[in-house]
Amino acid sequence: MIEMFNHLLLSAGDVLFGWAARRSPDFAVIVIALLSAAILVALRFFTTEQNLLERCRADKRRLNVLIRESKRRKDKTERLRLRQLKAAVGLKQLRAEIRPLLWAVLPVALLGIWAWQRLEFLGLKPHQPFQFTATFPLGTSSKVAYLVPLKSVQSEQGWIREIKPAEDSHSPHAQASWILTARDAVHLPLSLRLGEQTFAHDFVADGWRYTRPTVQHPGSEITTAVVLRRYHAFGIIPNIAGLWPSWVTAYFLIAIPAMSAGKRLWKVR
Repeated sequence: MIEMFNHLLLSAGDVLFGWAARRSPDFAVIVIALLSAAILVALRFFTTEQNLLERCRADKRRLNVLIRESKRRKDKTERLRLRQLKAAVGLKQLRAEIRPLLWAVLPVALLGIWAWQRLEFLGLKPHQPFQFTATFPLGTSSKVAYLVPLKSVQSEQGWIREIKPAEDSHSPHAQASWILTARDAVHLPLSLRLGEQTFAHDFVADGWRYTRPTVQHPGSEITTAVVLRRYHAFGIIPNIAGLWPSWVTAYFLIAIPAMSAGKRLWKVR
C-alpha cells in the first residue's frame, strides 16, 4: 500500500514538475520552492481569520510593552499576570493557524516526495557511461555472473564477469561490475544472473529521472547498484550523504524568503 501511494505521488509529481526537471535540476528546485511558498501563503490567507490573527499580533505587541513596564516597576505579580495573558493569546493564535497547516500536508507531501526521489542524484543520459555493481556473499568468489544482453544497452568488455573478493580485504563480500551505456532513452530492468537465479534492477536513462540506485534483493544477500552522481544545487551547495541532500538546503534558502515576501506583499498575517 505504501509503495503504491509513493508511486502515485511520484507519477503525479512527474506530470506536474517533470518539465522543470528536464530543463535542469536547479530550475526544478526554484520552481518547487516558489510554488511551496505560494501555496502556503494562499492557504494561510484563505483558511485563517486574518482579522483575528491581526488582533492577536497587536495584543502581543501591547502585552510586551506592558511586561517591560512591569519589569521596570519590579511588579512580579503584574508581570506574571501579563505573561499568562500573553500565553493565552498565543494559544488562540496557534489554534487559528492549525487549519492552514492541515490543508498544506497533501501538496507539501507531494512536492517533498517527488523532490526526494528526483533531485538527490543526477539522472543518466543516453550515451553516458555508468557503472553497475553487484555485491555477493564472499562464498560466491570465482563463480560467474552475467547480465542479460539488451539491444538498447552496450557493455564494455562483454556481459560476463567473474565474481571477485572486494578490494577491502576485511570485507565479507565479493563483487562484480560492468561499465554500461544506454544507446537511447530507456526505462527497463537490468537482469543479473547467478546460476539459476535472476535479480532485476529497474533502470532509467532519459536525462532527468532515476530509480533507486541501490537495491537489496529480498531473500538473498545480493545487492545491485547503479552508480549515480549526487546533485549539488547550483554547483556550490554541499550534500551530506544519506542525511541531508543538497536540494533541501537550496529549497529552504529560496522558499523561506519567498514566503516572507509573499506575506508582506499580500498583507497576509
